[in-house]
Amino acid sequence: MSATRIVSPAAALLALIVTLAPTPSVHGANGWALPSCQATCGGADIPYPFGIGANCFRPGFAITCAGSTPFLAGTGYEVLNLSVVPAGARVQLPIAWTCYDRSGKRLPESEAPVFFNPQGVYRISDAHNQLYVVGCDVTAYIQSRPDNSSNAGYPYEYYTGCVSYCRRAEVVRDGRCAGVGCCRVDIPPDLTDNSVGVDDDDAESLAVRRLIYDFSPCSYGFLVERGSYEFRAADLKMDKKQTMPVWLDWAIRPNGSSPFNCSDAMKDTSSFACKSQHSRCVDAVNGPGYTCNCSNGYDGNAYIVDGCSDIDECLHPEQYPCYGVCHNTEGAYDCKCKRGSHGNPLQQACDPNFSRAAKISIGVTCGISFLIALSIFILMFNEKRKLQAFFERNGGPLLASINNIRIYTKQELDHITEKYSNVLGKGTVGNVYKGTTNDNQTVAVKAISVAKKHSNPEIVNNEPSEAQIQKLTKLERLSLRMKSRFSNILLDENFMPKVSDFGTSRLLSIERMRTDEYVIADKDYLDPVYTTGLLHEKSDVYSYGIVLLELITRKTPRYDGYNSLKKNFTKSYATEEKAQAMYDEEIAFPGNIEFLQMVGKVAVDCLREKIDDRPSMKQVADRLQLVRSEWRQKQGKQGDQVADEISTESSTFNIAVDATGSEIPGYYQLQKRNGNLVLPVA
Repeated sequence: MSATRIVSPAAALLALIVTLAPTPSVHGANGWALPSCQATCGGADIPYPFGIGANCFRPGFAITCAGSTPFLAGTGYEVLNLSVVPAGARVQLPIAWTCYDRSGKRLPESEAPVFFNPQGVYRISDAHNQLYVVGCDVTAYIQSRPDNSSNAGYPYEYYTGCVSYCRRAEVVRDGRCAGVGCCRVDIPPDLTDNSVGVDDDDAESLAVRRLIYDFSPCSYGFLVERGSYEFRAADLKMDKKQTMPVWLDWAIRPNGSSPFNCSDAMKDTSSFACKSQHSRCVDAVNGPGYTCNCSNGYDGNAYIVDGCSDIDECLHPEQYPCYGVCHNTEGAYDCKCKRGSHGNPLQQACDPNFSRAAKISIGVTCGISFLIALSIFILMFNEKRKLQAFFERNGGPLLASINNIRIYTKQELDHITEKYSNVLGKGTVGNVYKGTTNDNQTVAVKAISVAKKHSNPEIVNNEPSEAQIQKLTKLERLSLRMKSRFSNILLDENFMPKVSDFGTSRLLSIERMRTDEYVIADKDYLDPVYTTGLLHEKSDVYSYGIVLLELITRKTPRYDGYNSLKKNFTKSYATEEKAQAMYDEEIAFPGNIEFLQMVGKVAVDCLREKIDDRPSMKQVADRLQLVRSEWRQKQGKQGDQVADEISTESSTFNIAVDATGSEIPGYYQLQKRNGNLVLPVA
């Protein structure tokens, strides 16, 4: 690429834009054109000082209408729209281009010089337009205002351009115009008729153009409205007939390019362009001259007599704010506060006439009250949500669906237990209290204690205190006995078992298995699978196996210090003696050993580590029923005679319910016979 130097015009580039400054509004021409003059052409309004036909426009503002398309008179430049305020004309101008053959030689080109300003009223807007140069080996510049003085050095007063270069098509990116395939530059003010120049060729340029010919055979230059054009790589082969929108600033310029402003114009009232009574003169910002605007509070066409009319500001609050009572006046409007208030309604809402201190005091009081009420509501809501979650997690909905089970509220339990004043005993996870219901039923209520999460994985507290309740017998017959080796079983005076550590209770779904994150239970009766949080219907079988061992050995799950009843018995049972030495000596008569070993076998099976190896509760019940029948036969009684009938007293918990709601054997009455406890059926 050769060094930049000025040559004869090569391409003209122009485009119209309106983005840096606010987009010019295009007012309707009806009433804005001179009387008896054409007000529109196609979809474009033609407001005065523009006009179509004789005596309809000021000098330099003539418009022609060809069919339905307006043009600047004497040119081929299509008019897109015309604006009085701000003073502008949006037109469509051609692009300049220069092309080359495959050898790099320059072909005939289009300079596209632009001549639209014979009377000097137009200027290319520097605020709304930019110069774009597109190509892969081009230095191009806009040149305007010829300078014919002998000592000028260059033929034009204004030069502005940029360089675009690329050797491979893949380096050109859509949307990027920063010197690779495309460049752009701002233009100076006061530009008028112009053209675009391109550097001369040299040996280096010829070589490059041969290299880029397939994807960039031409170079282009044009002015274009800001925001109306975005470069694309495909524009390296742009349509040479394309035109671009360009914004032209216009002004009243009687002397063309000679200095002239409002003070000069008002010296000659006959030629002064601001004709409306309510108008004002404004000096042009792009070149000499002036424009006319309606005075504040008026709107319309200031170039026409009586063209400016009063604005009813009250109808346009978005432009003329009023936070009080609005009243329109000629050329202005009044905005006052309502009665009983004060302030500046033009800027903000009026304040009531009572003191600010009182206002602040009321606001603070209301705010604090609201925060207190909101805090109480949030606390109540959270507590209610916690209780509901606890209720659902522990099988509350299933219990509520069973007809013979009643769920008591905390307030009811407070009343029944007289606020937990009568302690019957202490369980593993809470105390047991005596209480009386409204129908005079004496009951035992067990309240689970609140505790922190236990480090021992076998016992973990799950939730804040809850209570469970189970009816015992009538008040007159209440006599609870807490046997030392059955610390979690309550017996009445007839040895009827009523409670079996309901602190451990969980309701199983129909799948008969669930996972609990926390488990509350007596660890001596706890199924080992609980350490993983797994709950299964056969977990109760394990606990029942411990109870069976207590019954036949009269030993607690932990006896003589830290001896494990389960571990020692199962180990001893595996020997030929089958744990004979561990049986309760009061019942280990020679005639009972066989049956004790049968019961021991049931207990050992219940305590198997693998859940699938354990019998079900029904199988346990059937096997124990068989043991009892054989024992009775040996005692000379019929196997189908059952002396211990299932209690049908007032208690609603005489039978157990499995996960499906079906009845299963459970809690048969214990009786003392010949110094021995008769074994309960599971």
